[in-house]
Amino acid sequence: MVEETKMSTTVNFTAAVDRDLLKRAEVVAAKTETSVDTLFNSELRYPVETFEAAEVTGNRNFRTLLYFIPGAHR
Repeated sequence: MVEETKMSTTVNFTAAVDRDLLKRAEVVAAKTETSVDTLFNSELRYPVETFEAAEVTGNRNFRTLLYFIPGAHR
């Protein structure tokens, strides 16, 4: 029997984050028995999926949608 090798769906990347925020995130992760990676992924997923859904449905108000995503607008 041949075992299939499942490729990882995650990648490592480098980002800068406020030191105090990271410490606080680690506390939240520990208290909720999860990881900072999981917290980060769940928060990143929302704006990405919202933007993609708007594209699929033909909603051309992408810039307006960005105002509802903290830190995404300039």
